[in-house]
Amino acid sequence: MAAARFESTTGAHVLQFYGSNENGAISVTSHRDGDDQRLGTAGRPIEPMNVRLCDGEDDVTATGGPGQVATRGPTGCLGYYGDDEANAQLLNADGWMLSGDLATIGDDGFLRLTGRASDLIIRGGKNISAVSVESEAATHPAIALAAAVPARIRSSARKSASASSSSPAPPSPSSSSPTTCRRTASPASGSPSAW
Repeated sequence: MAAARFESTTGAHVLQFYGSNENGAISVTSHRDGDDQRLGTAGRPIEPMNVRLCDGEDDVTATGGPGQVATRGPTGCLGYYGDDEANAQLLNADGWMLSGDLATIGDDGFLRLTGRASDLIIRGGKNISAVSVESEAATHPAIALAAAVPARIRSSARKSASASSSSPAPPSPSSSSPTTCRRTASPASGSPSAW
């Protein structure tokens, strides 16, 4: 993990801040938090922000989620000026701002982001998490960064494609190309059609 290498090299602590343009800061980690909490979570909600997890209109915060992060507090915007359609997507019926981010909240109170509500790729009638495709692609030693996006490839059907960049020092050539890795390690329905 790049953040852990940076900390090891510099002796400085990497802190996470989570928020949005519409809301400002929602949660933060602290130098007092353990490595796993600082580097693997979005931190604890900041006072006086109110944070809940929503599954549709249901509040699933008490169960820890997963659910869409919804917030209410003094830094949240009241909506987009003159754009009722956008406001209907931004705010739920109770006035909570919907982030579009999916998360869990652990017993320790830390917010852990798990994906985006809109990051589903539909392929062959199946919902595929873009995050899971990206995570799988990133396990290949020749890939430093991966992104899965919906794409139309030689047909009208929506398929998945994965964009990647090479690592700074790619491993020596082998028969395990990213395409070979993809074909052997993932189910056909969750595998990108193009790299």
